[in-house]
Amino acid sequence: MALNVRERAGTLLVAGLLIGCAQTPREAPAAVLPHGSVSWACDFEGSYCGMDEQSKIEPAHRSSFVSTARSGKQAIKLTTLPGDARVHSSGDWERDDLALAASPDYCNEGQDEWWAVSMLFPDDYVVPRQGGVVLDFHGTASTGQPTFNVMSQPTGLRLHGFYGDMKNPQEYRVELGRVKRNVWYDFVYHVRWSSKDDGFMVAWLNGKKVLVHRGPTLYAGISCYLKLANYHDGSGSPSSIIFDHVVRGTGPGAVALGRLGN
Repeated sequence: MALNVRERAGTLLVAGLLIGCAQTPREAPAAVLPHGSVSWACDFEGSYCGMDEQSKIEPAHRSSFVSTARSGKQAIKLTTLPGDARVHSSGDWERDDLALAASPDYCNEGQDEWWAVSMLFPDDYVVPRQGGVVLDFHGTASTGQPTFNVMSQPTGLRLHGFYGDMKNPQEYRVELGRVKRNVWYDFVYHVRWSSKDDGFMVAWLNGKKVLVHRGPTLYAGISCYLKLANYHDGSGSPSSIIFDHVVRGTGPGAVALGRLGN
């Protein structure tokens, strides 16, 4: 199924439809929009778009394509089962993640990017008793806190960023409230990846600005990469999260599903 990219100004549809996931500019020209262009995108229309799964049953997929979609006809459902621990250094925590490999194209020093990711917590999602991660820009180093997380805590969702000295990092965060099931969370991020003071991270949730951080967004000398995550302490029950509309672009009109507030 093709991924449609809609012009934000007017009703003209971009003629070039991309199959499964949008290609990087090195593979095919990006779709030009009035407010930026799409650099990479995935709607999970029967495709993982080159993302690698980290689950207990690798190389098979624990995940599944589902019709509960935010964009297009399908989305991806990441599911953990009791005992899905010790997956890629997860220890006792259970994991079913999708990772987009580190690349010169994104998440490197000095790069300015817009991202959109939509997620939904279905009936079988279990709020972690200790904590969990549902999305992160993970550092390319083998240790340390992720560069940026969307975390699920017993008290609710949290956006949490780290930078500086990996052994004693600086941080920024915002609390978003308790998880609501069967509701789409449409996140948009505008980030300048930098280990210096010229960096920033601005986030919107369902069109409302919820985070403004000015300052470093990377550890010095360390890049990052995207992970869609269902990673949490063991609950003794299956737990699932649904993801859709994962887009990287050069402006808000290229990634956002709706209007973004100030």
